[in-house]
Amino acid sequence: MPVVVVDADKAGHQVLTEQTTKQALRACFGDEFFDEQGNINRPMLGRLVFGTDPESKTAKTDLESIVHPRIGEILREQIAAAQAKPGITAVILDAAVLLETGWKDFCDTVVFIDVPEETRRNRVILNRNWTAEEFASREANQLPLETKKQLSDHVIDNSTTVEFAAQQLRQVVAKIAESSAKS
Repeated sequence: MPVVVVDADKAGHQVLTEQTTKQALRACFGDEFFDEQGNINRPMLGRLVFGTDPESKTAKTDLESIVHPRIGEILREQIAAAQAKPGITAVILDAAVLLETGWKDFCDTVVFIDVPEETRRNRVILNRNWTAEEFASREANQLPLETKKQLSDHVIDNSTTVEFAAQQLRQVVAKIAESSAKS
């Protein structure tokens, strides 16, 4: 079943390399958030926007107002390009903040992958070098997971093996593709 995955996190990384974004972030946050090569110091910016004080909330809002519109543009472009490819059964938009950003509007169906907290925490500690505190802070800055589940059309259980979750996802995608073909 030919499926294309559009990754919002990758689009976000791309946006952070664009000159227009860098200029806007420099004007908003200052030179101290850039390294010697002119790249954004993402860990430093993350600590600021995911803090618990009122300044962090303002900084997060400022950051999102700069990057989210451009990320949305890239996602729309990538989705359109994927849909134009012959034989593609489905396009999956992988976005942790799908509901918070309005990117849900790009989707016909929302699938929530339910991963136990310990697994999520261990993955980001291992793969992104976050601390447990950074993980907790970032999760606290998103919609509660129960809300995301309730707003989703399908929920996939990822509490056992990756293979089991992948099997469920394939079944959901097949169901969605079948439904789309009928309409």
